[in-house]
Amino acid sequence: MQVEHGLHLLYSKAWRAKDHVEAYVFGPPEESFKLLPAYCHRLKEVNPGTITVLKTNVANQFEYMFIAHSASLHGFRTVIGPVIAIDGTHLKGKFSDIMFVAICLDANI
Repeated sequence: MQVEHGLHLLYSKAWRAKDHVEAYVFGPPEESFKLLPAYCHRLKEVNPGTITVLKTNVANQFEYMFIAHSASLHGFRTVIGPVIAIDGTHLKGKFSDIMFVAICLDANI
């Protein structure tokens, strides 16, 4: 901002402005969580055999979500050897949490 417009802008103020614009364009992030049940239902419709689990607490707030696509399940049952890699990453921002990912690998590839 200073180079292009000659305006001194604190990082925290720029971050708040970015959050404000994202909320204006995409809606508040909390609203996206309300779309997850419909997303899970649509996944099962389009990919029969897909497993989805959406867990909320007693206040109906998102806790976790599990998705296993039918093609992945079929491959795991028929082709993939028993090698499962599990990794996690820390999420930053308003919803700081940990995202875990499990991946099955075929050692022959």
